[in-house]
Amino acid sequence: MNAELYDSKNDELTTLVKSLNGKPMLIHTWFARSYGWNKYQTKRIDSLLQIFNSKIVPEESESVSIIKDPYFKYQNKIKKFFLKLKMKSFIK
Repeated sequence: MNAELYDSKNDELTTLVKSLNGKPMLIHTWFARSYGWNKYQTKRIDSLLQIFNSKIVPEESESVSIIKDPYFKYQNKIKKFFLKLKMKSFIK
């Protein structure tokens, strides 16, 4: 496999991964864990999703998957909340 920056001029946090035959296989974006928390990262990732949604040709759509967990930001908030509770119980 090969990888390269998707857009080295505007976004150095997104990598285009290519298959062995050189065709684009997937897009990986760093700091996706900040999605929904960090406004900059959320805006950056949303713009990438818009770009890729518009590039998907209907006849190719069966081979394209955009993986986006709608509950991601809530899961992290819940984890953080329980971690704070746990830390507070150790402080007492």
